[in-house]
Amino acid sequence: MAAKSCIALVAEHDVFNSSFRLSLRSGLPILFAMVSAPAAAQCATGVDTGGGNCVPPDAPGMPGYSPAAPAPPAPVWADSWGAIALDTVDSAKGVTTGAASKRDAIEAAMDQCRSAGGGHCKIILSYYNQCAAVAWGENAYAVANNPTTDGAQSEALKECSKDGQKCKVVYSACSPARRVN
Repeated sequence: MAAKSCIALVAEHDVFNSSFRLSLRSGLPILFAMVSAPAAAQCATGVDTGGGNCVPPDAPGMPGYSPAAPAPPAPVWADSWGAIALDTVDSAKGVTTGAASKRDAIEAAMDQCRSAGGGHCKIILSYYNQCAAVAWGENAYAVANNPTTDGAQSEALKECSKDGQKCKVVYSACSPARRVN
């Protein structure tokens, strides 16, 4: 029985060897195919991926990938009005900036001019989302509006100097648009 057992053991061993040989023979091509298959590695930042040898770090499925956050909504702006009222007879003025509407700006400037003793107040300029300036000289005055304070002052001085002498800026202010979101 012991001899039979040895023969049985050898037979089992031969079966093991033949099945091992069989599995190595059939599995070797698969193993080589897996080893020789191109592996996609992560590209370094700035590397051209045109050759297909690497995957950009921000590609879907890469570790740490998260899609870009949606862009924030575009800002919404509200107009901001200003106005200048002047009474050259009674030497009064009224000014306002930051009003929500043209009408509000005009009313505020006229009220201020009347409160300063003006009985002949007139709106000489209403503007929005800009700057304004008044230049005053001998026998002349001028108003101007411009996107910048310097621009408004320069234009007012230029216009005043056409008909007057010794013009200087006596008032300037801005009424920029207000962001509402």
